[in-house]
Formats: sequence, structure tokens, C-alpha cells
Amino acid sequence: MIATRPRLRALIAALLVLVAAVMIAPTARAEDAATIDVTITDVSTPVLDLTDPEQVVEISGTIINTSATRVRYVAINFWHSSDPITSTDALAAAVDSHPTDPLGERTEPWSEESGHIQVITRGDDDWFEPGERATFTVSAKVSEFALPTDEAVYRIGVHVRGIPEAGDGNVTVGRGRILAVATQGELEIAPVVKLTATPTRMATGEFLDDSLLTALEGNLGELLETAETSGATVLLDPSLLSEATALGEDHVVGDEEHEGHETAAEWAERARALTLDGGALRLPYADPDVARSVVQDNLGEVMGWQATAVASEPTRSLPLAVDLGGDATSANTSTLGRYGVGTIFADNVMGEGTGTGGVVAVDEIAQTGMGPGGRDSAAQQLSRRLAEEFVSDGPRVYLLRTPADVAALGSLEHNTLVPVPDNGGGTTQFTPQQTVPEPHLQLAAELELVHSRAQFLQDLTGESDPELMEVLSAKASASGFADEAAAVAYVEAHPLATVDTNQVTISAAQQFVMGSRTNNFPVTVTNGLRFPVTVRLVFDSASPQRIQVPPTDFVTLEPGENLSLNITPEASSNGVVAVEAWLQTRGEENFGLPVTIEITATNLGSVGWIIIIVSGAVVLGGTFLRIRAVQRENARADAEQADDPPAE
Repeated sequence: MIATRPRLRALIAALLVLVAAVMIAPTARAEDAATIDVTITDVSTPVLDLTDPEQVVEISGTIINTSATRVRYVAINFWHSSDPITSTDALAAAVDSHPTDPLGERTEPWSEESGHIQVITRGDDDWFEPGERATFTVSAKVSEFALPTDEAVYRIGVHVRGIPEAGDGNVTVGRGRILAVATQGELEIAPVVKLTATPTRMATGEFLDDSLLTALEGNLGELLETAETSGATVLLDPSLLSEATALGEDHVVGDEEHEGHETAAEWAERARALTLDGGALRLPYADPDVARSVVQDNLGEVMGWQATAVASEPTRSLPLAVDLGGDATSANTSTLGRYGVGTIFADNVMGEGTGTGGVVAVDEIAQTGMGPGGRDSAAQQLSRRLAEEFVSDGPRVYLLRTPADVAALGSLEHNTLVPVPDNGGGTTQFTPQQTVPEPHLQLAAELELVHSRAQFLQDLTGESDPELMEVLSAKASASGFADEAAAVAYVEAHPLATVDTNQVTISAAQQFVMGSRTNNFPVTVTNGLRFPVTVRLVFDSASPQRIQVPPTDFVTLEPGENLSLNITPEASSNGVVAVEAWLQTRGEENFGLPVTIEITATNLGSVGWIIIIVSGAVVLGGTFLRIRAVQRENARADAEQADDPPAE
């Protein structure tokens, strides 16, 4: 029996090894399969100060059982990895790494008193059911991490431990990781707030609607406040500032007069103040769609229009910058320098930094976090941003175009703001445009028509500003329009762009009879347009050698006014002549619908009297001869009667 005991102990040992092997493998697999989903919603300090051993890092979030398995003894454990990340490539690899890479460690001591653990369920019958949610907060001091260097990015987070219903071992059933920067340096960034809006004001001063006021109270108000409070660089559209200023004063919306809005006046004053510190940039007037203009081969026209439009604006002296978004190409960036553009913001620059031609690479603001642990939460995105800024070679540039961009940027507590960096050396490379802009051919045709009629409209309306059509064209080229149809609608809404000249009309009697060489007749001109016109009447005679009508003097008619003009036909001989009456501008261009007038001349001069006299003499002579003939006949009859004998 004694001899058998060593063999028995060996057999038992072998069985224990086998059981351990069987148990270990399923445990590893269980830890790879997340039963409980983690979302990290907040980190008290995403920047670690390793010189302060008492600094507390607090991680908060939510968990949800996304499986069909109940779990008991659920507890949240603070977790960290001591592996430093010090380069862009290493950071990219870490973000894309497997949830268990690196394994890291749960921060000791493992106790609730230390703050490292929060127990969610206790006891054998306290289950964390499928679909159940809970919140957590765990914390640890930086001295408890034992991190090797204070100039690196690290991974911290939580492990969710518990016993699934199907198992009998305490395993990791969920994970959450987030990035944290340990540094004594400054995380420099260059945020730029873009202030622009789709034009709603006509070049003649009327507003199409009051949508700008809504924007000033909403999105544009938020962006302006961000620029004021953060100290970010301002990229301002002169057209927007002009429209906001006008909206703050007495103005017209459609056909209705309105008093100035205090909100608009205040916004304009605050925006103007931001341009006085020397750090502001200006967009081309109305922020034109530059990329489309290059494709359409009319960039020179567009930049010429904006230069004319901005010439009278107070922001004209600010440095000129263009936002190309993701549409930057070597062709359009190299061209813009000819028009005085010093800074070109581009989202699609390959690699980091800036390049030639004033190109500044715009960095992505809202990048997904590390995960697992709710990669798109605000906390995850902020930690990713700070980590990217730490490993970057220079200040990252963020272009804040909407309030959503401001929200994505998050807290600037850990950042130092700097001006937009100057462009560096080398050649800038761009990723291909996702969609090449289609030419706006209908808009181009509308604007070509507008410019071809510009002189005519100036002669007709008496408008003294020759830059009116330039301003209209600059606004119509704005990138803010939803599509080409919206831009065309803006042009067509302009009171001078699509003038229906048939609304200026002539009315007169269809026939006039002249009883002398010259006579005066009334002709009425009616202005059915919404603005004054200066016109005169000219006449085209079918027989000018017989009847002609001199043009009238020029007159100015207010909107809706009727005015009677005296015309003075001149007849050289009798007859009926058709005369066409036309409206004519001061540029001597006929327009509108002509009116045909039939003029009859009955010029009874010396020739007429001669005819009357001759006719009278003929009548009198004939009468005299007839009387003589009658007398002779009567005398003959009397003589014959005297010669006859008396009757018996």
C-alpha cells in the first residue's frame, strides 16, 4: 500500500494538470468575447501630470449586458498599460489594435476602498440581466500606474469582471480603453472659426427673407461666441458682415419695410471688433465656390467680381484666404496665388504639415477614440484629439465651420492656441477629390445675360452704381447655395436681373386726324416695374416723307406711375400713315411692345382753296349758261305764239 501512494499522488497531479488545461483555454476564450458593452463617457483629466503623484484620474461610464447570458459578481476594475506611445505610426497602430493588445494590468490594490473597483452586483443570486444597464466611476492616482516617462501617450480604462451563468470562474466580460497624454509641454493648436452665410440680400438692398436673422441668433451666434471666448483665428466673409450690418438697420424684406434688429446690429459690431486685432482673415466676398469655378474655367471672372464687391467693405484690407474643403488640387491651389490669396485651407492634404502656395492642411476634428469603450463618445474623441496633437510635428489646424465642429473640438482646457502656421516648404500632395464639381452652366448663362444687359438696365433705371451687377454675380457664385437651382433662383429674384420690360407700356388712341400741318396728341406711358425708369418715346413712320413724329423729351416715372406725353406729328402732305411708337432708354435702345397709331393728314392749304374756287366758278358758269339757254327757249316760244291767227 505504501508503494502505491507515490503512484496515486502522480496520478492526481496529472489529473490536476489536465483539469487546469481544460479550464484555462475556455477562460481565455471567455475573456475575448465581450458579454458586457462598455462606454466611457468621461475622464476627469485626459492629460496626466506625472510630477504630481497625488493627481487622481477618474473614469466614468456606462455598461450594458448585450448578451443573452446573466452575469453575477459584476465589478468594474481600473485598468492601465505602461507601454508608451510616442509617434504618429504607433498611435495609429494602438487605435486599431485588438482589445486585448496590450494585456495591461488591473491597477492594484483591488479594493473598493482604493477607488480602483466598483461592485455592481453582489452575491450568488444578484444577476446582471441581459439588457440591464448600470453606471460606474472608478479612480486611481497616477503614482499607482508606474508609468515609465511623462512624455508619451498611454492607454487607461476599465475591465469588467464577473461570473457568467454558464461558467463558474471570475473572468473579464467587458473592456473599455481610452487614451491619456502624459506631458509637461503645451499641446498647441490653431483653431479657425469660419463665419459665412448664404446670401439673402439683393445687390439693390432688399432682403429675400429673414433667414439670416435666424442664423445670427443660432449657428452664427454660437460660432461668433466661440471665436470671442477661445481666441481662435476668425475667417470672415465680408458679404455676411455687410448683410448683418444692413439687417441691424431699417431695411426691406420682400416689399415690406422693417425696423433694424438689435441682434443683427450687435452681431455685426462684435464681428467687426474681432477684425481689429490683426489676426483675422477674410474670405472672398460671399465665399465663392472656387473649386467649381476652376472646373468651369471662370475663376478669373469670379475673383474679379468679389474684388469689386469687397472694394467698399471695411474688411477689404484683411489678408485673403480660401477654404477649399476636400476639393483642393494642384491646379486650383497654384492658380489662387494670382488673385492675392495668401492662405488656402484644404482638408485633403496627404500627410501632415503645410505645403507650398500657402496651403494649410486642415486636420480632422472628430476622430473615433480608441475603443472598445464607446469609440464615438465625446470623451473618446477628446482623448484621441489630444493624443494626435501630442505626436504631431506642429500645431494642428482645425477649421470650425459649424457648431457641430465646435462641439466635436470639445474642451480647450489643455491646449495652447496659436495663429495659423505659415506654409512650409516642399510640394503639397492631395488625396483625390471624392466628387469633381459639375459646372453650373445654367447659372453661367443667367449671369452672362445679366452682364450683357447691364448697360441697358443702367440706362433704363438711372442706377448710378456700375458695380451693381458685379456684386450680384459675386453673391450668386457663393458656395453656400444648396444647388445650382438655388443660385439661379437668387439671380432671378433680383429686381434688376430679370426685368420684364413689357411692364413699361404705351397706351394711345388707334387713330389721330390732323387738321393742320402740326397737331398735339396725348400718349400715356405706364411704369409697371418696382423701380423708377427713365424713358422717352420715339416713332417709326411708314412714310416719313408724308408724316413724321419727333421723339419726346426723356422723363422719369416712379414705380406704378402713369404719365401723359404730348406728341407733335408733322405732315408734309395729305394721306393716312401708320406710325409705330417705341419706348427708348437714354442709351437709345428701343424696348418693350410698340404701339401702332394711324395718323390721317387733311392739310387744307392753298391748293384746297384753289380747288374750291375753281369748283365754285364751274358751278356758277354752268348755272349762268343754263339760265341763258332757258331764256332763249322762252323768247322763241313767245314769238311763235304771237304769229298764230286768233281762233274764231
